[in-house]
Order: sequence, then C-alpha cells, then structure tokens
Amino acid sequence: MKIKKNGLLLFILICLLFTNNIFAIDNHQRIQNIDSDIYEGIRDLYFSQSLAMPSTAAPYSDSELIMMLDLLDTSKFNPSDAKLYKYIKNSLSINDNNSNEYGKIKWGVDFNLEGYIHQNTTDFIRRENFIYSFKDSEPLINIGFESWAGKNFYGLGNFSLGNTYSLENVFGGQTLTTNIIALPPNGIFDLDFNMPYRGILAFGGDTWSLSVGRDRVKWGNGESSNFIIGDNLPYLDQLRYTSFTNQFKYTYLLAFFPHPMNYINNLDIDPTTGLGQGSPVEGTRALIAHRGEGRLFNDKMTIALTESIMYQSETNVLDLRYLSPTAIFHNYYIRANANSLLSAEMDFTPFRNFNIYAQGVVDEFALPGEPVPGVASWALPNAFGYLFGVRYNYDVLNKYKGKTSLEFAHTDPYLYLRGDGLDNEKQAANEYGINYVVAFREFTNHDARYHSEFLGYKYGGDAIVINLNSSLKDYGKWTVNANAFYMLHGIFDKYTCWDRVYNTDPTTAYITPTTTTDNESNNNSSSQEPVSDIALRNSVSQTIVLGGSVNYQVNENLNCFVQMDYININNYQNISGQKTSDLQLVLSLSYSI
Repeated sequence: MKIKKNGLLLFILICLLFTNNIFAIDNHQRIQNIDSDIYEGIRDLYFSQSLAMPSTAAPYSDSELIMMLDLLDTSKFNPSDAKLYKYIKNSLSINDNNSNEYGKIKWGVDFNLEGYIHQNTTDFIRRENFIYSFKDSEPLINIGFESWAGKNFYGLGNFSLGNTYSLENVFGGQTLTTNIIALPPNGIFDLDFNMPYRGILAFGGDTWSLSVGRDRVKWGNGESSNFIIGDNLPYLDQLRYTSFTNQFKYTYLLAFFPHPMNYINNLDIDPTTGLGQGSPVEGTRALIAHRGEGRLFNDKMTIALTESIMYQSETNVLDLRYLSPTAIFHNYYIRANANSLLSAEMDFTPFRNFNIYAQGVVDEFALPGEPVPGVASWALPNAFGYLFGVRYNYDVLNKYKGKTSLEFAHTDPYLYLRGDGLDNEKQAANEYGINYVVAFREFTNHDARYHSEFLGYKYGGDAIVINLNSSLKDYGKWTVNANAFYMLHGIFDKYTCWDRVYNTDPTTAYITPTTTTDNESNNNSSSQEPVSDIALRNSVSQTIVLGGSVNYQVNENLNCFVQMDYININNYQNISGQKTSDLQLVLSLSYSI
C-alpha cells in the first residue's frame, strides 16, 4: 500500500498520540537546540560521578534532561558541580517549588553582527571551505517564538533576516565579508527566504516525546563528527519519536530530503544558474532509522545500536510497509530502493572524570559464501568506519569545568557510496546512486539550488582523522576552546561513482587513503568538483587545522564571540606538490531582547 508523504505523517502522528499516556502533569516538552550547553553540562556532572550518559542521541526534550538530572546524587557534588547543577536547573526553568507552567507564549529577538576575515581569497571560497560553517553562523536578525499550549504541547518557530548560503558574489571571494544584508559583497539578491531553519511542534509526556518539523539532529558524542547523523546539515525535515527511562531509550526518525533526480547533472557552481521555482520537485528520498540505547555495569557504560536505510522512489510515494519501527530494515531486501547502514556505539566511564567512547559503522561487507573483495571476480567493496576517543574532565579552582579529548577516526573509501542497485555495472557519471550524500534545497532570487553533504561523518569515506580538543568553561558566562585537527584524505569524495572491486588486490587499490582508482568519473557536473579533471588526482591530501575560540556572555543580553583558525593543506585537491593555506577570523556580537 502506498500513500503520499503528507498523509503518512498525519497517520503516524494520530496513531502515536492515541497509543500513549497524554495526561502528563507538567509541560516540559520544549526541544532543546543541539548546541545548547545544558547537555554538555549534564555530561560533565555524569562523568564527575563515574557514570555514562543515558543517551547520546540529540536533540532532547526538557523532560528527558530533567530525568537525567534527577538521576544524579547531589550529595556527591563538589563546589563546581553544585554551581553547574544550579545553572542547569535554572536553564530548564525548574526549582524545588515550581515547575514549568503551560498555556504561555514567549518571544525574543536576537540582533547578530558577524564579520568573516581571511587571507586566501582564491582557494578558500564558498561556505564549505570555512571552518566556521553556515550552520554555525547567525542571521542579522532572528525572531523566535515558543508556546506551551496545554499540558503536553510545545511549539517553536524561528524567523530570520539574513543572507543565503550561496552569495551572488561567492562567500569568501574577498578578505572581509559580513552577515549584513545588502552590504557589499552581499547584494539584495542574497536575501535568505528559506527560513525557518528551526520550527518544531512537539507532543509528549514524562517518558516520551513526539516532534515534527525542522531541526538539527546529532547521534553520537564524536568531536570530529558521527557516523549515522553528524549534524553537518543546517536542518532535517523530520518526524522523531523517543521513549526513554533511566536504563533504556528508543528513537525512531523519519527524515526527508530532495531526490537526486532533481539536481544530479543540473547545477553549476555559478549561483545565477540552476533550477527555478517553476521546475517541479519530484521523487521521494527518506532516511528511516531507529536506535536503541541501554546502560550496563552499574550505569558506567552505555551501548547504542542504530539501523537505518536511505529509501528512494522516483514516483514520489512511500511504501508504508517499510516504515515499521519493529522491523529489521536490512531484511527488506529492496536493494533497488534502499541502502542500509548499521552502527554500534559504546560510551564508558570507568572512573571519575575519565570517559572512553567508540563508534563503528557497516555499510557493505561480504557474508560467508558471498564474493570476497580481492578474490572473487564479482565482489562488492567493503565499506566500514570506526572511531575511538578518550576524554578527561577536570575542575579548575573549584569553579570552572575543563575537558581535554583525543579522537581517531578511519573510514573506508566506499563508505556512504553506492550505485542504483538495479544492475551490476559501474555507476556512470550521469547516474545517481542510493547513497548517504544528501542535499538541502535553497531558493534565491536567481534560482533554486541544492547543496550536498554527507549525512553521517562530515569528511565522508577515504579519510583518517586525528582530533585534539581542550576547553575551559564557566557555564553561562564564558568558554575558551582550542582544537588541533589532522586529516589524510584519499581521492574518493562525495561525487565518486560506485563500482565493484572485482578481484582487484585490495592492499593496493582500495585501502584508505587512496591515490589511484580505475573509476575516473564523478557523479555530478565537473564544475562542482574541486578539480575539473579528476584524472589529475594522484596523491593523499594532508590537512592541518589549528584553531581557537572565546565566547563571553557580557550580561543577560550581550554576547561576544571570536574564533580563529589556521588551515594548511599539502597535496591540495589531491594533486602532488600542490599546497595552500588560509587564516580565518570570525568576530561576532549578539544582543538579545
């Protein structure tokens, strides 16, 4: 049975509403922004008591965060823990005598002034080449509304006045750029009409939450990124259901994206060309994912298992059978319509303030009896990713919270990539696959454009990453952060066409990082590739980023932020001997009323 998307969302909403207890006492259904420091603060408190976090799947409702907070033993707090605990309780609008009231509406206005200064206006142009990304930046003016309608409902909407992702004169094309609308190099045609970037309707109780709308999502606690959902996109259009206790959490996510048939081979880097709003948006593409998290060993360890499929249909419908949260998605056997991922995560706090975490993801591998890469003449490429990190927290002067983390990640060349599943031939340059490279659509006064990102690990496959981070924080007042990043990246990227590996020796051809491939075609127009001729790629790129930032809350209304990053790339664009570098500075001043 097939139904259209709008009817499907309404059907799921009605079913879930009537199969749960709708008589919660207090309204704690607000969905916190994934960048909120409330979760980071609760994580610090858990580590100080040698506990693992109950969940690493953001965003969270206030109900879930309050549950996390209530599980802590306040008698074990040191002075800095007690100070942080008080800050979090105030942020969640709870105290010993009063809970959130319902039936109220709040609104606020943020005025944000940002300046972006950098040296290299030749190589480091467009948003994707800046460390401070589009999802980090703020519009010039942002108006937010929140509503607690009744005992169980919550609504949020953000309406903004700012610039688009694609500037008419190219972001970074000159030394200084700002977020001020119509101030050169920004033009009147750069006005952003794609808001709201965050808009939510939520319904829930003490142990569950259902939300629908537009919000960011992050699954995992990786510093460099995460494998299933890495928060790389400015938003996901989604329906999300969670049920949680102090020992177990279940999450079901349905997120929609533009089908690749709308943009593969249609676009150019030039933002003045592309698909206008008169062109029909066709096809269905949806991430269907569910995740279970549970705690072990006296709550010192949390494990998470996640399964997902990327579902595609050219006829703009979904088959309702494949939305079952109780199914094993891998067992659908619909290779021509879906591509599946399986991930396992571990979060372990063996002793006070010391945490170990790991992630592993499987995209493709040979089961016993199947063709083996490097041996069989008809083998599929293996596609794995794994990440390992350690983090140590510490108190400074019994007032401030510090942390240092070291992380390592490795991804196979074909991770997230795949052909259309219809045949066994190599994917052609003008064909789109069923992969985990997704896009968000942007309308400008010139056209509609699509910007592609890996949904999971930010840097995709064919990468080896080492990330060192350290920060010191006085919650609610100031944060100082320093980060060192090193990456080796082969020639495979989000435009690389999928292919079988046959009996090619895997020790020479498909081991991260790659330097050669027999697949010298890309998956989009050549002008979207960093190198117009991919055949020029012959080396592993080496990227070093050294950066730091300071955030200071001057008072209740005024906030200042500064970030500086130095980037150096050897074998730039995977061409041997080609080098480039840049120094990037971001200055931000925000005033809220």
